[in-house]
Amino acid sequence: MAYKELNMSIPSSFIDRLLTSVSIVDIINRRVQLERTGGRYKAKCPFHGDGNEKTPSLVVYEETGSYHCFACKASGNAIHFLREYVSVFRNMFNY
Repeated sequence: MAYKELNMSIPSSFIDRLLTSVSIVDIINRRVQLERTGGRYKAKCPFHGDGNEKTPSLVVYEETGSYHCFACKASGNAIHFLREYVSVFRNMFNY
C-alpha cells in the first residue's frame, strides 16, 4: 500500500528528535556544493532558475538547522529541503 493511501501522521516529537540528530549542512551538501563563509554556508539554489545562478543565493544556518534562499524565498529545515529537492527532480522527469 502506498504511503499516501495510509494517511499516517508522524508524531511531532519524532520529527523534532530527527531534526536534532541530523546535520542540515551534511544533508544539503550531499546535494549541492556548499561554501563556508563565516558562520554560515552558501550555495547556488537548486529550486529556481536553470542552474546557472552567478552568485549563491541559498544560505544554510547550521546553528538553527535552517536554510533560506534570498532569490526564490524557499526556506525551512532539513525535511523541507529534502521534500522540495525531491519534488524538483520528480517534476523534471515527470515522475
